[in-house]
Amino acid sequence: MAVKLQAMLFQAMADPDFYPHEVRDLSQRETHISKVFLTGPYVYKIKKPVDLGFVNFSSLEQRRYFCEQEILLNKRLTDGVYLGVIPISHDGRRFGLNTSGQVVEYAVKMRQLPRSATMRSLLADHCIASNDLVRLAARLAVFHKTARRVKDPAVRTNARSACTENFRQIMPYIGKMLDAGQYDFIRAATFNFLIRNKELFERRIASGHFRDGHGDLRTEHVYFTMDGRIQILDCIEFNERLRLVDTASDVAFLIMDLESQLRSEAARELLRSYYERCDDPGMPALLDFYKCYRAMVRCKVNCIRLGPHLLSNQLRSSLTANAQCYLHLAHYYARRFSRPTIWVFCGLPGSGKSTLAAKLADLLVVENYNSDRMRKQMAGLSPMARANGPADKGIYDAEMSTKVYDRLYAMARKAIAESRSLILDATYSAASHRDKLRHLADDCGIRILFAECRTGDDDLRRRLTRRESTPSVSDARSAHLGLMKNRFTALSEIPPAQHLVLDTGRSQEACVRELLTAAYLNIAHKWPGMPTGIELSLRSVQEPMA
Repeated sequence: MAVKLQAMLFQAMADPDFYPHEVRDLSQRETHISKVFLTGPYVYKIKKPVDLGFVNFSSLEQRRYFCEQEILLNKRLTDGVYLGVIPISHDGRRFGLNTSGQVVEYAVKMRQLPRSATMRSLLADHCIASNDLVRLAARLAVFHKTARRVKDPAVRTNARSACTENFRQIMPYIGKMLDAGQYDFIRAATFNFLIRNKELFERRIASGHFRDGHGDLRTEHVYFTMDGRIQILDCIEFNERLRLVDTASDVAFLIMDLESQLRSEAARELLRSYYERCDDPGMPALLDFYKCYRAMVRCKVNCIRLGPHLLSNQLRSSLTANAQCYLHLAHYYARRFSRPTIWVFCGLPGSGKSTLAAKLADLLVVENYNSDRMRKQMAGLSPMARANGPADKGIYDAEMSTKVYDRLYAMARKAIAESRSLILDATYSAASHRDKLRHLADDCGIRILFAECRTGDDDLRRRLTRRESTPSVSDARSAHLGLMKNRFTALSEIPPAQHLVLDTGRSQEACVRELLTAAYLNIAHKWPGMPTGIELSLRSVQEPMA
């Protein structure tokens, strides 16, 4: 009944005479959950009486409530755009906006912004400047810092529930129009990641990184208006579970959307600016996982829009192509986040490598293998036991050092076999030991990054001298510095993409941020195997206001 009544209402709203104000250019847009009428000065958005599981607008009361929620929530990131909830009545003869009669529907009334002001349109016209991206990043960083914090540990299950829902709703299209192999890989990688990183998600909740965010950050929802403002519309109001998310997931949607439009440079600049301003040093390591999830959301939406509705062949073809492209993109992200990483912290004793290795291990919840602890354990000593003597004798002779590095190598092999990342913390002064790790990474198709820690000689001596009066796992002292420097072979054989030099004279946070920026944010994403014409395919459908 509600569907038939809405069909009659939509027919009435297609007439300019329906509106109690000037109508300059009446047009319509439609999504799987809403119908939007654009009149020139104002926009009227009607929620469809649907129940798709993740959204339920079945009853009139539900539609009224969620209209009110849409106004309330979207005022957080807009100014003067969302004007109110307008009742639509029927007096027995005709429908009317805010008139007498029985209320049969509700509409969200908005000030109409020009479509040419959307970030998507401006990017297509090459009208987005670097400063615009910086301003947007700053706006989002402030929003995420001030948004309501989610404290309930149970919110961790939101991500799993949302992923499960995506896979379930996409399943009917697998094998018919979507690739089964890609779907199976994404699904397995997603749930393996959630299982392996349970503690990481719990720590992010405890540290305040889950917030009442936007939930649907896309380029067509971001407007750069003529008055210099940034208006961000259309947050998710219909399902709190999809809005109470990790802030990394929120920003990942916008980055994925940019990359889907082949705007990798804009994505990278926006992300770097956001990262500089957000209080979340570990955020980059989660981006590929969240971008994969967001690409699957868009795949699902395109599938749902295909539905049982009568669509033109052109629109059906475009929606199908979009769904396929988003699945392909999700598969690309899944391959990236499911690939383990070997983090090698190397450098002279006293360079700060162990401190930074421990910091990263805590941040990413990754196992950290320290050569000094391993050496003591292999020699039957307690970690803090002092092994006096020359730096190349006793437990530090060549034979023992080879055994230690062989054990580190074995730990790396074991972690890779279990699809786990790990941190190796050792001097790695010999090129042969480094080469062995690089060959392992190449053979297994995984990533390796050498973080070479450096600081000035004065800092090195001061730190090594401090160990003479402070307990330390390492037995290296200032007297050993000359020998250590002579034995250290420069990392000249390491390709630049696998080698980062960290100046540890700075703060630990600055070093960690530089490391994660190099590892995750400096890469302009290319899509191996992407079909020719993806850009045209993804842009062939006018993305409607949702």
